Amino acid sequence: MECSDLYPLLEEDKTRTLTEDLDDLWHREVREFHISGKNPSLLRAMRKVFSWTEYTLLAISLFLGIACNILKPLLLGLLISLMLAGGSNMSDEERKWMYIYAGALCGAALLQVLAQHQYYYKVHILGMRWRAAIVGLLYKKVSV
Repeated sequence: MECSDLYPLLEEDKTRTLTEDLDDLWHREVREFHISGKNPSLLRAMRKVFSWTEYTLLAISLFLGIACNILKPLLLGLLISLMLAGGSNMSDEERKWMYIYAGALCGAALLQVLAQHQYYYKVHILGMRWRAAIVGLLYKKVSV
């Protein structure tokens, strides 16, 4: 494997860009400390590096994954109770609901998998970017 085999790095993933953004936000935090007396927070500066749309996408995908995780046992319980109550002489109405519950159970499982994969992917990307920004900022402060 050679360096030419790798895809080029996105601009928003480059350490220089992330470090400069975090450094600017950190200087703003320190200026606010001198103006308002509010203690500067590196965590607050790190949160501001990324847009709220990324955090909103994380929250939505996490909520969908949790909702599907709760919904699946409920749908399974409804399906089993319907099958036990109906037995072999199930009416068309009960059979229709059985198919609806089974389809909803499959849909909830699929949605949970998609939401969890999206959540874990975004969390790993966010963690990688935070780490790159912090390491770059520390290197910049130590080397000066």
